[in-house]
Amino acid sequence: MNTSTFIVIALLVASLVLVVYLFLADAEKRRAAEYRKHALHDILPNRLQAYERLSLYLNRISPDEMAVREQVGAATAKDLYLAMLNCVRQEFEHNVAMQIYVTDASWKRVERAKEEVIKTLNNTVKSLAPNVTPLEFSAEFVEAGRNTCSFYLDRAKDGLRKDVAGEFVIE
Repeated sequence: MNTSTFIVIALLVASLVLVVYLFLADAEKRRAAEYRKHALHDILPNRLQAYERLSLYLNRISPDEMAVREQVGAATAKDLYLAMLNCVRQEFEHNVAMQIYVTDASWKRVERAKEEVIKTLNNTVKSLAPNVTPLEFSAEFVEAGRNTCSFYLDRAKDGLRKDVAGEFVIE
């Protein structure tokens, strides 16, 4: 075998190896893209549901909503306060797993809104006389909520809407 034949065979083998390598690399890229496509298809409904549930949570813990919903069965202002506090905490615990599907910024805004609602509840109950009626407590809480926690609730809702609009808009 002369040198030129050896060079031709070596070039053919190298070319064949290169073609096989490029084919396998391309096949791997296609498999990865297909996996991402299926993963997105499977995760997308969960992510949308997480945004929906957190939006619902923020609505449910707003002072206006809780004042109407939680007054039923509250014999005293303290009972109403405890029912509202329990509502905020239980609803949050029920939705805590949603944090894996939303952005960190949105989750932090939801947490901050929850903390502000609890803070407003605590401040309202501390500021009132012990013999206040549930209706009076409720009215004070709604008014205090308009001045304090409504900003954080609105900010969290706006953040959720912006995330959904930015991520799920199909062009």
